[in-house]
Amino acid sequence: MHVTFLYPDVFCKTWHHYQYGIASLSAVLKKAGHTTDLIHLDCMPTREAFLEEIHRRKTNLLAVSSTSGQWRYVREPLQWVREEMPEVHLLAGGIHPTLVKGDVFESAPVDAICLGEAEETLPEYVNRLAGNKNHADVGGFWVKLPSGEIRQNPMALLPDPIDALPMADHDLFDFRDILRRTGGEASLMATRGCPYRCSYCSNEVKIDQNKDLGENMRYRSASNVLDEVEHVRDVFGAKSIYFIDDIFTMNRAWLRGFCDEYGRRGKMPFKIQIQVKTVDYERLAMMRDVGLYQIVVGVESGDERIRKKILNKHIAPRDILKVFQDADSLGIETAAYNMIGIPGETEETIRNSIEFNKKLNPDRTILSIFTPFPGTSLYDESRRLGLIEDYTKATYFDKASFLPIPGISKKKLEELYDEYTRSAIEIAERKHHRGYYDFVARMGEASVTSQHKGFVYLAAPRIDSIERKAVCCHPYSELRYEVPVQRGTRLKFGIGMAPDVWDPAKGEGVLFRIEVQGKLSRKKIFERYLDPKRNFQDRHWLDQELDLSAWAGRRAKIIFSTRVERSNDFCSSYWAEPHLVAA
Repeated sequence: MHVTFLYPDVFCKTWHHYQYGIASLSAVLKKAGHTTDLIHLDCMPTREAFLEEIHRRKTNLLAVSSTSGQWRYVREPLQWVREEMPEVHLLAGGIHPTLVKGDVFESAPVDAICLGEAEETLPEYVNRLAGNKNHADVGGFWVKLPSGEIRQNPMALLPDPIDALPMADHDLFDFRDILRRTGGEASLMATRGCPYRCSYCSNEVKIDQNKDLGENMRYRSASNVLDEVEHVRDVFGAKSIYFIDDIFTMNRAWLRGFCDEYGRRGKMPFKIQIQVKTVDYERLAMMRDVGLYQIVVGVESGDERIRKKILNKHIAPRDILKVFQDADSLGIETAAYNMIGIPGETEETIRNSIEFNKKLNPDRTILSIFTPFPGTSLYDESRRLGLIEDYTKATYFDKASFLPIPGISKKKLEELYDEYTRSAIEIAERKHHRGYYDFVARMGEASVTSQHKGFVYLAAPRIDSIERKAVCCHPYSELRYEVPVQRGTRLKFGIGMAPDVWDPAKGEGVLFRIEVQGKLSRKKIFERYLDPKRNFQDRHWLDQELDLSAWAGRRAKIIFSTRVERSNDFCSSYWAEPHLVAA
């Protein structure tokens, strides 16, 4: 049987996704003798184009894996297939169908829902379909019977040991292209599970659903993990690893064995996600010695009341601070996940978070607006408070407010988001000063000319999966810096336009220009027109390096400007990490 996976990734644009769960399911299906392929849906298709693609692939089973925010983008394509190709079996899985099964059956014409981790149950289900056998009683599936009744089979046991599963099918995704976009960073999982019940996370629901189905925390052996590390390095050219496990450091004995094997088989740089309660100086040092270069920490809120009472995340401020201080002392980069716009929040609690983030001094801050996941207790509380009308948000990594928060207007929340972002960038720039003159860190010294006071600001945009500190200059804008030019000086920078303005309907491209003004003349030294709306080759950071030795020994005005030929309201354009270096 030929299975086509449908992975909706519409308007997310936070990074170029490699979905580990789909890759794992593809591997077990191929092992069972079936064939698979993938439609990675990063924009809404037309009916004609989508149906033509399904027909061309000769799809027997269309399996969609979706989060809650992405579900609305697949309902219509599923309906198209049902109307035009009723013989194609439609299967829904992923976190949204697992948590809110009734909504899925009501909103889309699916034949069945696959619940939870399905590496051991999906092959049986597909085998029965292929053999025209009864598939309605396979464990871990809710199946719509010909009568319209839903057969609610119990959840299946969790896969264990996970070493018994085949290696994830990296070829299902264009893995080489993903590595090109991520700078060589490959996403892997070494463990499964999380024992914590944070009110905003789907994990609290999964704990209840899986309580009689096996061990929550499960671990691959170190040798099994390293086999995959070596595979993505040797076959695809991966340069670093991002272990996307919920909690990588839970089990000290397993971690020690992992570090021994990782150090023995090659110290490829890697980063991990941690929970503060599961890490200490010893564990950080042990991982640092074999390649750990960054930890990603779920702080979520710097206000202790919000963190404990609302988010059910019981971690003392001193313990969070110690992890960041330990990492700094070991030379390990830190990244802090934070969110604002939480029910019960006030302007004061958000400012508490901003101030606490300054104390943590992270190398990177990942800020989001709180978005409730259906099925979680904080989603239920948001509904009880009348804050949710319709679940419409595709991604929480932008500053658009999803919930109306009593006492904070949407405009004020966006202003606080911008203030938090500026503060986070200033923290990062102080820790990573570039060259002898860093234009981002010293933006306060610039003379700014623009059509609106909000056109120029500090930002951390992600383009082509790479986040960079930058100055956003919505055209027409001009920044003038007066700087001393040392002997052998070169100006290094990048330019780019944010993914949220790639839609051709949102205007045209932008002309980026740099000029140097001396005492007697003003000379153009760089000019480039970017139009990622129409030219796909412009959908990347474009890095440049210019020779300024002609102005050595003098003070010169360096002028960065962006402009458009005609009026354009959608031109988020960025000067990324401009700085001067001397020979």
